[in-house]
Formats: sequence, structure tokens, C-alpha cells
Amino acid sequence: GAVAADMESAATLLTAVRAGTRPVAAVRVVVDAPEHELVRIGTFKGGMTAFHVLRRVLPAFFEWHRSLPPPRR
Repeated sequence: GAVAADMESAATLLTAVRAGTRPVAAVRVVVDAPEHELVRIGTFKGGMTAFHVLRRVLPAFFEWHRSLPPPRR
């Protein structure tokens, strides 16, 4: 389930919907938090973790994209 609300991706969804019927998906990995500001060195480690998480979900996006009926974009 969702751990947090993501208002930025909602704007992306609305823009896509206005452009016409098309499938839309979003994945976000949050690196900073109030207790872990961006200026801390630990944020770099969090950023690297986020990068690896996004790389792991990429195959699912490719599979989803291939499953869509043409035209896909």
C-alpha cells in the first residue's frame, strides 16, 4: 500500500488526461524528509538507494508498456 500521498504525480496525471486518453503510471522514491534534510551527507546514501529502487521497478514498466494495445504513446 501507499506510505505517503504524492501530490506532484497528480499534476502529471491531470496533464496526461487533458491531452487525451492514455495510460499513465508514476513511481516516486522520496529521499529527503524533515528529519533528513538534503544538505546532509546521509542524503547521498538515500539517493543511491532510491536510484537502485527505481532501477528495480523499471522492468515492470517495460512489461506494462508492452502489454498496452497500440498505439502505446
